[in-house]
Amino acid sequence: MKKTKVGIIGCGDICKAYGVAHKTFRQIDIIGCADIIPEKAKKIEEDFGIKAYEKVEDLLAVDEIEIVINLTVPKVHALVDKQILNAGKHVYSEKPMGVTVDEAKEVMALADSKGLRVGCAPDTFLGAGIQTSIKLIEDGWIGDVFAVNCNMIGGGPDNWHPNPDFFFKPGGGPMLDMGPYYTTALIAMFGPIESVTGVSFNGIKERYLLIPEHRAGDIIKVEVPTHNNTIYHFKNGVKTNFTTSFDAKGGTTFAPIEVYGTRGTLLVPDPNSFGEPVKIRIMGQELKEISYADYNYTGYLRGLGVADMAVAIEEGRPHRANGTMALHVLEAMLATYISSDERRTVDLETTCDRPARMPQALPVGIVD
Repeated sequence: MKKTKVGIIGCGDICKAYGVAHKTFRQIDIIGCADIIPEKAKKIEEDFGIKAYEKVEDLLAVDEIEIVINLTVPKVHALVDKQILNAGKHVYSEKPMGVTVDEAKEVMALADSKGLRVGCAPDTFLGAGIQTSIKLIEDGWIGDVFAVNCNMIGGGPDNWHPNPDFFFKPGGGPMLDMGPYYTTALIAMFGPIESVTGVSFNGIKERYLLIPEHRAGDIIKVEVPTHNNTIYHFKNGVKTNFTTSFDAKGGTTFAPIEVYGTRGTLLVPDPNSFGEPVKIRIMGQELKEISYADYNYTGYLRGLGVADMAVAIEEGRPHRANGTMALHVLEAMLATYISSDERRTVDLETTCDRPARMPQALPVGIVD
C-alpha cells in the first residue's frame, strides 16, 4: 500500500483535526506543515510530530510531497491554491473553494493546465450518516423524493469563538461557513443544482463580543448577510428549502435535514458530523433509528477526503471531495445573494457529477 506524502499550509485550530488524520489514515503520511506565523507550525510539530517548516516556500520545495492541504482563511483560499498548484502539487482546500466563482474557476483552470487535481472540504458527506442516508434513499425506503427541508440555524460564532471577526467578513457568514456542509451533502444525495432562489439579510447588524475577556465589549461590523432563506432547484426535480442563520440567539428545534418522499420521511443527521443517528418514519409507522449499514466512519475524521484523493490518484479514478463539485457548491451558495439582490431565480452555469458512494464495511483508516 502506497503512502502519499502530504503537507499542510495553515496551522490554526482546524489543523489539529488533520493531525489526528495523520495518525488514522494508512494511505497518507503528513510530513510537513507551515504557517505565516511559524510558532503555530511549531505547535503542530510538538503535538503531532509533523515537521514544521519556517516558510511556506520551504514546504512547497519538498519534492516528495504530492498533496498540500490548504487550511488558510477563506479570503486567500484561491490564492494559496494557485501557489500550491504552481509548485507542482495537488491541492486539497478547506471550504469554501473561494469567495468568488471567478477565482475558483481560475484554480480549476490552472489545475487542468498542469494535469493536477483539486480537492476541497467538506468530506463529512463521506461519513456514515450521509452515506447511510444516500443508501436508504437509493434503496427506495421513503419512495420517490420530492422535497427537502434544511436548517443551519444558530446564534453565530461570536458566542464562543475567541476571534470570530472573519466569520462576518467577505468569505464568511453562515452561507459560506456552514453552507458547504449542507449543500455538498445535498448534491451527494440528489446530484447537481439547476437554479437558486433566495433572500439574504442581517437580522443582527452589530455583534458585541463577550469572550475572550480582553475583547469583551468589542463590536464587530457585519459585512456579509447573516440570515439566508434559499430554495435549491435540483436538476432531478427535487426542491430544497435551506435556511442558514447566525442571528437566532435562541437556536432552533428543527432537524438539520428532513427528506420527504412519497412513502415516508428521512431525518438526515448534521452534515457537519461524520456519523450521528439516521432516523426514518414510514407512512403509518413510528419514527425509528436505522443502523449505519456497515459504514464505519462515524468519528471526527477530517482527512477522509484527502485519503480518498490520494487513493484515487494512485488508482486513476475520480476522487469524491473534488474541485468540480466544490465550484458548483460555491456558485449555488453565492447565487442566494444574487437572487436576493436582483429579486429573481438564478440559473447556474456550473454542474458536477454525484460522487460515488463509499464502499461498505471499510475498516477505519482504509479507503477503498
